[in-house]
Amino acid sequence: MGTAIVRGWLDLETSSASKAAGQRPLGPCSRRRARCSLRAKPSIRRGAGKQVRAIGGAFAGCQLAAEQARVEKALRRIWPNAEGVRVMEDTRSVLAAAFGDGPGIVVIAGTGSNVAGQKSSRDPVEKAGGWGHLFADRGSAYDLARRGLELAFTRYDETKKILALAQEYLTASGKTSMEELVPFILQDTSKTAVAAWAKCVFSAAQKGDRDARLLLDEAATALAEKVGLIARRLNFTRPQVALTGGLFENQPDYLARVQRALRRTCPRATSFRLTVPGVLGAARLAGLAGLAGLEKLPEKGDAKRELKAIADPARLAAFAQAATEQRNPRSRRLDQRSIPQLVDLFIREERYVEKALAAQRKQIARAATLVAKRLGAGGRLFYVGAGTSGRLGVVDASEMPPTFNAPPEQVQAIIAGGAAAVFRSQEGAEDSRETGVAELRARGLTKKDVVCGIAASGQTPFVLGALEYARKLGAGTILLSCNPQRSIRVPVGVEIDLPTGPEIVTGSTRMKAGTATKLVLNMLSTIAMVRLGRVRDNLMVNVQATNDKLRARAVRLVRALTGSSAAGAQTALEARAWSVTAAIEALSRR
Repeated sequence: MGTAIVRGWLDLETSSASKAAGQRPLGPCSRRRARCSLRAKPSIRRGAGKQVRAIGGAFAGCQLAAEQARVEKALRRIWPNAEGVRVMEDTRSVLAAAFGDGPGIVVIAGTGSNVAGQKSSRDPVEKAGGWGHLFADRGSAYDLARRGLELAFTRYDETKKILALAQEYLTASGKTSMEELVPFILQDTSKTAVAAWAKCVFSAAQKGDRDARLLLDEAATALAEKVGLIARRLNFTRPQVALTGGLFENQPDYLARVQRALRRTCPRATSFRLTVPGVLGAARLAGLAGLAGLEKLPEKGDAKRELKAIADPARLAAFAQAATEQRNPRSRRLDQRSIPQLVDLFIREERYVEKALAAQRKQIARAATLVAKRLGAGGRLFYVGAGTSGRLGVVDASEMPPTFNAPPEQVQAIIAGGAAAVFRSQEGAEDSRETGVAELRARGLTKKDVVCGIAASGQTPFVLGALEYARKLGAGTILLSCNPQRSIRVPVGVEIDLPTGPEIVTGSTRMKAGTATKLVLNMLSTIAMVRLGRVRDNLMVNVQATNDKLRARAVRLVRALTGSSAAGAQTALEARAWSVTAAIEALSRR
């Protein structure tokens, strides 16, 4: 019989750790969502199979016996033949992963935070914190981000200067003033959205900012003091302390600060970073320790740092084989060439851009026809990309309103990592298909729209997930890549694979691939606007005349199309809020 470990409610995914143990875990969830989603029996049964020996279910906030009984009942309805079902709060599963049946304390620091300890898995869990972000969650990413913002604005009020910590928030948001930052952050004040700003505190601290470093030390001390509190409650004299969560995994400086704080507050404690997944703790408590893979779990967490797999083997192979990842024989010994030689090399390499565009002429025309047709029928164009590809989409979409007076929602750009990714790389943002789907859902994608996925490698999960979702809805789909030999493919309406070849600097797709990609985007959007009647002859008659240069252009346009004097053109424009088309129409009636 099989084994089911339930830690979630939406997607049935098999992690590397659970593969070793023959498990099929779900993603994280709450107890309320768990009960609702467990009604979706077919999908869950398909994921874990019908024959299940035992079930370990770990759910955030599932502390009360009555709540656990309701979840257990729902699980047993799905797997009535399971020999055992153990439902618990997720903290208990983490304790089991770290210490098995033995004593210990865990410090969890991610979006939220929690400190908990046990004498054994049969005894009650002692907790300090973990009540949620409205009740502090000291030491969490949310707490650090919020306190960092408070401190940045306090210093600005005191000095009227943008100091280092405030500058990190401005850089991440793409804003230039504290006044602009406020409405930008208030667009999304959810727990996870606010927590994402914690990176600004870490970045400022790494650059030596005193305020940021003190903030991190205070947070580390708050967590360490909770460990001391739990140790006293449980009468631990030499507590074992496991540190787990996204902050400890991704911010080694924070891990070191918490460990230093522990040495001050609990000098006899021993701490380590937990690398055993909490999902396997749930399996252990469900009585599954004899299963393949689970017998290797340490009774006390493994203090050694384990390398995390970059990606599954198939994706790694696909990355390595991408045309843009190959070395360019024409640019070898690049670091030994003179500046004039480098300039000549760059100019010669641009010839491959023109050849690549010509090779995909028919596909580009098909894509342009699709975009023009969908926009003409009232649909929207969405560019979806990550990194350089995403930024190119942002540049093209942002030019539509001022150039053609197009509604801002008609052509939109979605970049992995959000607006902050335009100015600073957002690590890992492109690796989630689900995030790409969520971005399109949030914008209410319909079958009238068209989605253009932009990925130099043609294999970016964020982009592929968005395209798969768009195709299922019936929306138009285009994939624009510079990797004709890509091995990872999804079905789309139009594929444009530009053979730009290896880059001068290996893998730097902002070069030839970026140039070719931008030219295709120029064609898709401009041809659509021409077909929508937003261009007359080859003149930009829908220009938004918002500055002196554009107002002077508007005057020239009106004069060219009506034969009026400069004064007459300007008078007509001023009377019609500088609308070129309205001024032309008025003067043509005279």
